[in-house]
Amino acid sequence: MSLLLLLACPKPAEVPPPAASGSHVVASTGLQSGELMRLPERERFLAVLGAASPQAQVCYEAALQRDPLLYGDLSVWLVLTPEGGVDSAEVLMSTLGDAAFEGCVLEVIAGLQFPSPSRSGLTLRYPFVFTSELTPPEVTRALLIEHGLLDLGAEAAAAEEAARDPRKRGDQGNRGWTESW
Repeated sequence: MSLLLLLACPKPAEVPPPAASGSHVVASTGLQSGELMRLPERERFLAVLGAASPQAQVCYEAALQRDPLLYGDLSVWLVLTPEGGVDSAEVLMSTLGDAAFEGCVLEVIAGLQFPSPSRSGLTLRYPFVFTSELTPPEVTRALLIEHGLLDLGAEAAAAEEAARDPRKRGDQGNRGWTESW
């Protein structure tokens, strides 16, 4: 049995509700079939899961109607069939504590159709991060860091540049005085 860890962050979008139970989610990756198959296997799976993120977002928006302050992360574990269907899907970890929401996301995941995996019994772990405009920014940042979804190198470079140039810091230096050398 093999394990492939995939990371992605869902993006909000207006989409129709998740597919009915027992049907496959039509998740457009934006790629033609030939383009998708030329990608490495991990990237193909990420493309399918990423394309399903808007349906998971619909689940989250419904959960926000019940609890406007809801945020957190949800990791799913799925086992693929040799044909690329989802043999089983379960919540591996959730910090959201909303069973209806989690069931909705599992329904979306269970209906996905992946390209045929290169080996039988392939299992995937996939984390979703769900935040809203009411989520404290430091919490959103921490969740993104935890799942490797925030480029800390780029963030550090921007902070270093801002430290060298007070005009980019948004402040006026010491007591409103700015000096440039």
